[in-house]
Amino acid sequence: MRLVHCLKDTPLSVKEAMKCIGLNHRPSFIYGYLKPAIDAGYVEMTQPDSPNNPRQRYRLTRKGNFYCFS
Repeated sequence: MRLVHCLKDTPLSVKEAMKCIGLNHRPSFIYGYLKPAIDAGYVEMTQPDSPNNPRQRYRLTRKGNFYCFS
């Protein structure tokens, strides 16, 4: 849930979120943090219709906000 705490203030790109968590290996971040958080409903894409957009950011969902601030 480290990712959820990184996203509590503002949507972040993959690179920014990796830096916040302290990871350098992109596949580890994607499959160990980002994908599980999206699948659990805590995180969502800001542009879900274009997942490979270079300006893609990730933000907390209502469920993620509840978890983060409870």
